[in-house]
Amino acid sequence: MKQQLHRSLIFWSGIFVMIFIAWGWWDSFQATSSVAYRYRVIRNADAGVMIGSHPGGGTSVFQARRSETKLVHPPWSPCPGPFFVRGSGGFQPEWDDYKQRREATQSAHQRYLLLMHSEPASDWVLFIPHWLVILLFAIPWSLLLVWRARRRRVPVIEPVASGLQA
Repeated sequence: MKQQLHRSLIFWSGIFVMIFIAWGWWDSFQATSSVAYRYRVIRNADAGVMIGSHPGGGTSVFQARRSETKLVHPPWSPCPGPFFVRGSGGFQPEWDDYKQRREATQSAHQRYLLLMHSEPASDWVLFIPHWLVILLFAIPWSLLLVWRARRRRVPVIEPVASGLQA
């Protein structure tokens, strides 16, 4: 008897994970959430997950922060592209100039380029958009569902008795 899809643990686990990622995507427009330990940081903001390393700074204790900051401007893009940015050890901008330039930028990538311009070359930021996280999860999840369906369709072949009966 073939088990229906809605009774599958793989199906419901995948739905749960997809809803969690979609909630994280939505939440990244409402606030900035971050977790930091030593010189590593993970941040949920700007429709993606930012993973960064700042060897020159950091804290020796575990920190978790959430800032309920609504953006002054609407989100730049609900589907930004992934990027990797290194610090360039450039100038230290004046705060007012930096704030004006940051508000004038059109994408998260441009903002991180501006931010990392004044950081040392050992610092880096990897930005992974939420749509890519969903895609990277959906592909193996759908392959698991197809494998499950094919495995259930294969009929069980019983071995033929050799004629000897007890």
